[in-house]
Amino acid sequence: MLLRSLFLIVVLSLLLLPFSLHPYELKTINVVIDNNYPPYSFLNEEKQIDGFSIDLWKLFEEKTGIKVNIDAKEWSLAQEEMIQGNHDVIDTVFRNPKREIIYDFSSPYERVDTFIFYHKNITGINNLNKLKGFQIATKKGGATITYLQENKFTNIKEFNSDEEMIISAKNAETTVFAIGINTGYYFLYKYGVQKEFKIMEKPIFSNYLHRAVKKGNKDLLYTINNGFSKISQEEIDNLREKWFGKYTQTVYNYKVVVYTILSASLVIFILLYINYYLKKTVSERTKELEIEKEKFITLFNNSDHMMGLLDRGGNFIIANDTTYETFNLKKNSLNDKNISELPIFKNFHENMEILSKGLRLALDGEKAVAKISFINRETGTTKYFHTSLIPIKKNSETIYIIAEGKDITEHIDYVKEMEKIKAAKNIEMIIAGLAHDFNNLLAGINNYISIMDELNKDENVATMIEKIRLAYKRVTNLTRQILSFAKGVEPNYEDTDIYELLKNVINFNSYSYKDINIKFDPPKDKKILKLDPNLISQVFENLIINGIQSMDEKGTLTIYCSTINENDKMLIRISIKDEGCGIPDSDLHTIFQPLYTTKKKGNGLGLYMARLIIEKHSGFIKVESEVNKGTTFHIYLPL
Repeated sequence: MLLRSLFLIVVLSLLLLPFSLHPYELKTINVVIDNNYPPYSFLNEEKQIDGFSIDLWKLFEEKTGIKVNIDAKEWSLAQEEMIQGNHDVIDTVFRNPKREIIYDFSSPYERVDTFIFYHKNITGINNLNKLKGFQIATKKGGATITYLQENKFTNIKEFNSDEEMIISAKNAETTVFAIGINTGYYFLYKYGVQKEFKIMEKPIFSNYLHRAVKKGNKDLLYTINNGFSKISQEEIDNLREKWFGKYTQTVYNYKVVVYTILSASLVIFILLYINYYLKKTVSERTKELEIEKEKFITLFNNSDHMMGLLDRGGNFIIANDTTYETFNLKKNSLNDKNISELPIFKNFHENMEILSKGLRLALDGEKAVAKISFINRETGTTKYFHTSLIPIKKNSETIYIIAEGKDITEHIDYVKEMEKIKAAKNIEMIIAGLAHDFNNLLAGINNYISIMDELNKDENVATMIEKIRLAYKRVTNLTRQILSFAKGVEPNYEDTDIYELLKNVINFNSYSYKDINIKFDPPKDKKILKLDPNLISQVFENLIINGIQSMDEKGTLTIYCSTINENDKMLIRISIKDEGCGIPDSDLHTIFQPLYTTKKKGNGLGLYMARLIIEKHSGFIKVESEVNKGTTFHIYLPL
């Protein structure tokens, strides 16, 4: 029993061991660093690692009690071993998009300005573009290589260390090289060739030294940031003075005091006047700039286009109100976010490729324009945008990018609709021609029906002739509807008694459908309206035939009329009610569309033409229906 208990205790201890170590209670940190990067880290005469960054780690040890093991390597090798997981932290590393994929970075602790050095015999070099064609040397694995490649430099020579590169320059093998200014001067003075090389007036780029950990190791990163934050500014300043030196100003005492005072007085007077003039000028210019700033902000925020200001990495510095409204985002939620996080790019591979190409063009100083589309997953609709990326340049280098986008969905939809209308017009011309020829054929068929009726003496044949005549009327009605559909509706108005017109249509159809009982009790007073009697007759006939067919040509059709006041407007309402199969609620919104029908004998033009004709007469039509109980159409015409 005792052995079993001891075994269980040991197993539980081993299982709980990982949870007992707090992420910040580290005992040792393994750091890899560049072994030849003075004055930050380098091997001294005793071949011991020394430098500004090394002294900072020593202070870190004192403040935190955590043992720091520093392994100094050739820089490219240091990066390879860090990626392989041989170390916890890599120091003296610049931050760039490629490295952000594999590292999480500490707070920056030292700015490094990278300059171009070139031999004194080379002339006419005042900007980076003048060096196109020259071979430029730099350290292998450094951020400078990435920068030069992004700026279209292809003739790049790589060295394992900065010192190796300066030795090559001393031996006249290298004439142009890119290096951090402190490190550059250190080695130039070390090898006595400082007078042989000139330096470009401005740095080609500036970056900051960081300490970095493998991506996702947030606990270790927190420990590093927290530990270095305990080092006071005074301690850091002392280390800076130790490694970078201290500048002093020598004060000279002049013997000729009188001349000095007179000269100084004159200078002071001139300076006071200049100061007054400059203050006045600056004040006026400041007011002008404030006005310009307000104008810009007003135009920026009130633009109907989406607009945003991006840094070189494509991250938002600011976005206008239209951008947030377009994508229904919270104000300022895009600040410091990458433009690829916008819904039009996120999870849309093709749009992301367009964005990447555009950003590359903008960084090269060229304007990028593209039309993109995306599907709104919430609504299922497709939206179209015209986008542009415009570089803001300083000294021929892109420092910011203006991103602009305009919603052109309505324009695209309009163009598509115009194409549909053009196609429909062509179809209408074809339909009109076919219907016209078909109408001519029907006229001949009607003549033969009349001759057959006159010659026939057989009752059975007479019945068949009557059915042929009914079919002929239906085909004639269909042909008339097709012609109306193709040519469009243009009424010929005349004074018409609406009730008398309706009664004539009913009498005609009651004769054609003998098994249908049509109930109609017209009002006694006349109602004279300005309308096209032929077109309105067509509406009545279509609705009556619809009702009859819905009842399989057997049953009662009720028609009633009334005068109503709707929104202070007097209207005639004619209601046609059948006892047929009814229309499902799901179909009610589509029954007035052209070519839509649910009837075996229907063609889908009757209701569409009815609505078109009534609307041409400044009226409207409504429908009420219940499945298996019947349908009522209400026609409203203004008095």
